[in-house]
Amino acid sequence: MRRIENIKDLRSERARLKLELNVAEEILMEDLEWIKSEIQPIHIAGKLLSNTFINKDKGIVNYGIRQAVDGILKGGLLSNSNWIIKTIIPYIVKNISANYVLEKKPEFFGMLKRMISKARKTTHESNNHFDKSTVDEMNY
Repeated sequence: MRRIENIKDLRSERARLKLELNVAEEILMEDLEWIKSEIQPIHIAGKLLSNTFINKDKGIVNYGIRQAVDGILKGGLLSNSNWIIKTIIPYIVKNISANYVLEKKPEFFGMLKRMISKARKTTHESNNHFDKSTVDEMNY
């Protein structure tokens, strides 16, 4: 560092230090972006493992999904498998499916609502309601 002797030297040194600070900040930001891009696969793998081994919700919908998956896998698909497969595979599939439904809960319930309303419309259309005048006109 040079010796500052007057106000002009002070201003030029201050400008040089500001420029140096800006360059250092840009290098730091580039390094942070590189670190983020390098960590992204680890983050994705961590999220996948989290969805595989951790049950995030204890609600009734989650319980129903877990029981249905357990019944389908243990009772049907894996019925002839050994006990290790019957234990590990349903555990993983139950967690993945329950966490997926938890993440997609609004879409899931919207789809369920549409299915119920569609079923109601078809049952109302298929029911034949007769009034007294229609019954009187029929020949038995």
